Amino acid sequence: ARERYADYTRAREDMLAVTHTSHAPWTLVDFNDQKRGRLTLIQDLLSRLEHGGCAAVICNTVGAAQAMYRRFGREMTGADVELSLLHARYPHVWREERERRVIGQFGKHGRRPARAILVATQVAEQSLDLDFDLLVTELAPVDALLQRLGRLHRHERPRPQGLQAPEAWLLQPPLDGEGLPDFGASAAVYDEYILLRTWQLLHGCPADAGVRTLTLPQDTERLIESCYAPLAEAEASEPLASRLLAAARKLDARLQAQEYAAMWHAEGSPHATGLTLGQRAAGSTHWADVPALQVVCLQQTGGQCRLAGTGVCADDPPTAETAAALARHAVALRGHEVVRDLMQMPRPASWRRHAALRGLTPLFLDERLTVRLGGALIRLDAQLGLVME
Repeated sequence: ARERYADYTRAREDMLAVTHTSHAPWTLVDFNDQKRGRLTLIQDLLSRLEHGGCAAVICNTVGAAQAMYRRFGREMTGADVELSLLHARYPHVWREERERRVIGQFGKHGRRPARAILVATQVAEQSLDLDFDLLVTELAPVDALLQRLGRLHRHERPRPQGLQAPEAWLLQPPLDGEGLPDFGASAAVYDEYILLRTWQLLHGCPADAGVRTLTLPQDTERLIESCYAPLAEAEASEPLASRLLAAARKLDARLQAQEYAAMWHAEGSPHATGLTLGQRAAGSTHWADVPALQVVCLQQTGGQCRLAGTGVCADDPPTAETAAALARHAVALRGHEVVRDLMQMPRPASWRRHAALRGLTPLFLDERLTVRLGGALIRLDAQLGLVME
């Protein structure tokens, strides 16, 4: 039942009250209604950029980023705001070009647009040195959130009116019938147990009631330790306690499977370290750590097979020049049921014999750059990248 809503709402408001300051304010965007939430977010974000500024909207999945970008594009028609998209599901050369463009705009020495919004995934929090005036982010493990916050006011520069202080907006996940977060597709990227612990920490539940302020970077280590600390029964009341326990068991089972698999490649017992569940999970909460399947999009048209988006003929067998072009256009896929179907497909014999191609899998698209596979409609789009619906 939803009788727990009031308790969680009070806990959330208490947390926001003690951590919201004029220098670094929080804005909470309610996403219980996803469609309305996106529209509210767009309207509020455009309002905050009225006097200029560069904002990043970081999503946990490629699908969420693509959907967010499309909705922004529809609602921002006529607005004088540059909108761009960055994620890992572009052909490699496309992604490189987008990264150069993004660094050229939001990097330390970039030529910053007057008003701009970048919709991105975790690629914006990892290796790119980017700097934004305002940040919007989906809920992620606390260490990932801290990485994202590191893109706020990263370098010394004049800031637009109203954005002189770093400002972060946290997109609250929708709540289920018990008043607990429904992480949706995010749970396919990050482990549910760590997402729940982060949600618990940020909502000021009893286990973390001592965290009265968030001062970064001084509190960084303490926040991470709180998230990955051992789970005690008294830390949460029902129904959160049961959800945490079930998620912890799933995480432990997954980690044990990984550890036992590692025994085939290294000596020692997987339990010899004596680490807690949280400590073992700290380096393995991101499902993107799972190896990706590298695919190359090939367009079949007019009786010929060409590298999608180019005029390169991909007929078998490939020349050295063609093989290099194919490798440069590989796309990394992971975590989708389509990957299992693609893994079962035979690879051309000439690809298996070629050093640059033996690790690649062809994805054959029709003249419209689409294909239906494993119940999903896949299409290659110049703006969105590889879309799987």
